[in-house]
Amino acid sequence: MANALHLLRHPNVRFYFVGICLASIAMFMQLTALGWFVYRLSGSPFLLGGSAFAFLIPMLVVTPIAGLLADRVDRRRFLRVTQSCSLVLGTLLAALTIAGIATVAVVIGLALALGIVCALDASARNVFLLDLVGNRADLPNAIALQALSVNVARFVGPAVAGVAVAELGEGWTFALTAAGYIPLLAALVRLQRSAAARPRRVAAWHLELVEGFRYVLHVMPLRRLAMLVAVMSLAIGPYGSIMPVFARDTLGGDARTLGWLLSAAGLGALIATGYLALRRGVPGLGRVVAAAAVTSSVAMMAFSQTRALWQALPCLIALGFGYIAVNASINTLMQALAEDRLRGRVVGIFLMVAIGLVPLGNLAVGALVEWIGERPALLACGLAGVAAALWFIRGYPTWREAVRPLYQRAGLLAPPPP
Repeated sequence: MANALHLLRHPNVRFYFVGICLASIAMFMQLTALGWFVYRLSGSPFLLGGSAFAFLIPMLVVTPIAGLLADRVDRRRFLRVTQSCSLVLGTLLAALTIAGIATVAVVIGLALALGIVCALDASARNVFLLDLVGNRADLPNAIALQALSVNVARFVGPAVAGVAVAELGEGWTFALTAAGYIPLLAALVRLQRSAAARPRRVAAWHLELVEGFRYVLHVMPLRRLAMLVAVMSLAIGPYGSIMPVFARDTLGGDARTLGWLLSAAGLGALIATGYLALRRGVPGLGRVVAAAAVTSSVAMMAFSQTRALWQALPCLIALGFGYIAVNASINTLMQALAEDRLRGRVVGIFLMVAIGLVPLGNLAVGALVEWIGERPALLACGLAGVAAALWFIRGYPTWREAVRPLYQRAGLLAPPPP
């Protein structure tokens, strides 16, 4: 337990992670209330999906540029700007809704703006963790604590939003979510200016952006991690979008069945982030990546063949565990192995493939379900994940040898004796 909690002994770090948790709860409340509001106004499943797409698609387009900005600017100040923008946009959404002048087009436009801010914030927030803790050996614990905060919010936020919308209405719920960004903004104000050196800008922004992509492609350990997480995002990431179909049509259930299924996956995610928070050090995470990729893929294949709720729940716990473990571990590895001057761009590329590809996977898997049905579609996705995991495992000895000097350069392994 000391490995996970020693970071929280420092008041500023503790306030920061509390702020992360509250801001994440606010975001999930906002998304839940926003979807409900759009569907109530329009009655259109297409527009409901459009609002979710508007929020998520900036993760595919904006995150590489956001990573470049995180390499160029003071990250603490940058996060203060993004949190301030989230507060302003949330307040505007609340005011328009309470005034009764919010339309579907306005709400979707604000969802797009919030998605752009979230994409900018996510890259800087991930890179800022090393500035916050100051030690690469503590980076896995910091990333796991941040992931734990987000997954707790994934549970709490929608439930609180449902109660708030029912009791207060959408407008005042949006007002509550806007206020949820204030604690993180206050924590960022408390923190001292980042001590990390800011590299001198030596090239035009588009050349530096290309440099980031070339770096990931040319450094074999980073390239293989990015390729694995891309396949996992496309094949395993869309499982949540298929849950309503599986709950109703396959298991013959209702909204409560859907809640059980999603909660089981969320429980697995919480267990994964708890395990990673307790783990010490970066070396050895490659084995975690391989095992987690196999676990999530095999769990999806098993889930596709279940015919009762009691069979589906353990499969989804394993799926949620494996999927979050592989993503958080690859995030940690890519940050730890990257050169400091390129770390923001590397994180931006990771977020682009880990989160930005999921909406495209949702579309592809949805079309596959329409074509061959939910069971064969999920089985095919699981097989694709297994194939990617076996490819990574087959090349693991080569990957391990290539990553050793990167560990040594970062001070994570002792150099070889002379």
